[in-house]
This record gives sequence, structure tokens and C-alpha cells, in this order.
Amino acid sequence: MTIDNSSFVIRSRKLMYKMTISFFVLVLLFLAFDYLDLPVTLPYKEYYIIFLLIVYFFFQIRRFILDFNFISISDDNGKLVIKYYSLMLLTSKHKTIEIPFQSFEKYKLEKSVFGMKTSIIFYQKMKGQFAKYPPLSLSALSNEEIVKLITRLDVLTTRN
Repeated sequence: MTIDNSSFVIRSRKLMYKMTISFFVLVLLFLAFDYLDLPVTLPYKEYYIIFLLIVYFFFQIRRFILDFNFISISDDNGKLVIKYYSLMLLTSKHKTIEIPFQSFEKYKLEKSVFGMKTSIIFYQKMKGQFAKYPPLSLSALSNEEIVKLITRLDVLTTRN
């Protein structure tokens, strides 16, 4: 089993770039109407700029709250390998979790932000105790990918 959301990452980055460029171009156009001798008059242009600013920041805050991650999960060679990194600006730390099948104990799903954000916590048995990994946001995975992951993890949990 392999789960990889690289197509979501590409779409998300393209959308972010398009929105940022569109925002700045529109703001510059609104501001340029005063200096160009165009027959276009735009009443209350400040309100349009404020509206665009609110929409843009709402989009960025939503991305921040949902904490989108690139996620690649595979279960080859007798271990569960989870590679991930955050899609937030100025974060590029790539992380990897490797859990051998025989020491995989359980997982827990948590929903937050009115059910829009799903996180998973992995537990591993190490030296007679449980190790708990930090929550990993699954917001960037589709519902089908989450169901596929849960099905595979349930098989691993019942195996132990």
C-alpha cells in the first residue's frame, strides 16, 4: 500500500501562487486608476481593496488552521514508513517516521476545527512502553485515501 498526495501539493501551491499574484495585480490596478487617464471611474475603490485583502487573508488563515502536509505513506519491507512535511510558508523540514510492523501498537484519529481537520497519532511499543508520535494532519488527503489508510492500519493493529 502506498499513499501519496503530491497531486494535492501541486494544485495547492499553484492556487496559492495564482491568488497571491492576482491579489497584488488587482490592488495595483485599483491604485493605478487615479494616475492613468482611463475613462473608468471606480467609486469606493478602498472598499474593493479591503474586500480583496480580507478574502486573501481568510484563504491564508484557512491554510494555516488546517495545517496541510505533503504525506507519503508506505508499508514495504516489514515496516510502516510515513514521510511528511508542512506546506506552510517558511517551513521545509522533512520528517520521517518508521515503525516496524511487530512494534506498531495502535493509532488514534482526532477531529478538530468543526470536523474540518483530521489528525492521526501513531503509537509504537518500545522496550515495554508506548511511544506516542506527534499528531500528523491528514487534511490534505482525500476521503478515499484516509479510508485506505485506516483500513490498512486496522489490519496492522489486529495483526499485533
